[in-house]
Amino acid sequence: TEVQARCAGRHRGRLVRELEHAQERVAELCSYEEAHAVELSRLWDLLEDCSGRRHWMQEHLRSLTAEVACLEQEESAANREEWRLSEEERSVALEVEVLQRDVQSLTARLQGVR
Repeated sequence: TEVQARCAGRHRGRLVRELEHAQERVAELCSYEEAHAVELSRLWDLLEDCSGRRHWMQEHLRSLTAEVACLEQEESAANREEWRLSEEERSVALEVEVLQRDVQSLTARLQGVR
């Protein structure tokens, strides 16, 4: 009947509008998905870059740590050498005192002989 045909036409029109709206929404979501894929790719590249820099920093830190350990060993050796030289200096100073007393003693004896 005519009423049924009008109802069917309106129903079809509503379905067409809903379909058009759904298609627009799908296109919008696809656009978002593409934008997110680009952003995800950029973030992945950034993550790889950071990972590479972190690896370089770890290697650099290991190198610096080894260098510090070497410098600490050199400093320790220098401190031991300084202490050894200081002890040697004290020993020489004592020896000089003994020699000066010997010289004074010998000088006094020589003056007594004259």
